[in-house]
Amino acid sequence: MGKEKILKHGNLESLRTLIDARDAMDCYIDVALYGEIGEAYNLGGKHALLVGDFLRMLIKYSSTTIKCEPDPSLFRPVDITLQVPDTRKFENISGWEPIYSLEDSVAFLLEEVREIMSY
Repeated sequence: MGKEKILKHGNLESLRTLIDARDAMDCYIDVALYGEIGEAYNLGGKHALLVGDFLRMLIKYSSTTIKCEPDPSLFRPVDITLQVPDTRKFENISGWEPIYSLEDSVAFLLEEVREIMSY
């Protein structure tokens, strides 16, 4: 909304997978329907990207100019720079596949935040 002059951030070099919140809710339902009690299942997205790439994507879809800079206080003392879950066990029992593309997720996220911030 342009209220902040600078967006401060932590480590942008970590690789993460992203999952749309709506797809994640479908995962939870599928675990309840198809999962075995006592078993552990990894749930996660299929979109692996750098945190910095995700930030750049959000900025690209922004309606304002955003200046960013690192803030040392936002860096974790220990950061696992690669977090990609193996979801095959869950997919094998449920047949689950994500519905929403990364672009759909970003658009949905921004619209939700814009709506919330307009109050």
